[in-house]
Amino acid sequence: MAAEENEITARKTGSDTIVWAPQKYMDSLIKAGVGAPEEFVRKNARNVIDDVTKSKVTSLSVAVDGKTMRMAAKEYLPRGVISAVKNTFRKSKAYVELTALGKLSALGLPVPAPIAAVEV
Repeated sequence: MAAEENEITARKTGSDTIVWAPQKYMDSLIKAGVGAPEEFVRKNARNVIDDVTKSKVTSLSVAVDGKTMRMAAKEYLPRGVISAVKNTFRKSKAYVELTALGKLSALGLPVPAPIAAVEV
């Protein structure tokens, strides 16, 4: 059962929005509004942790299933036309990072718990 709960699934939440998350978090995250990522971050943001040319990391405090969870949201910023073309033929950085964290976590390494990846 635990393996199924941690299995990453995809759900389309809007015309162009896809949410990837472990099954155990999916419904709660959808209810919390993660399917509209810009609004979700704006509503739950506490402070910007890091803002560089390639990405922006924001600290969030999100109510999920009656509990407040601390999360970090990492937004990958566009890097130009060539990167946009490359990204149409491969998995998004957010998805790759989510699956890598899941594998490292499964090995027992101390990494942040993989919660979700959202692609618009």
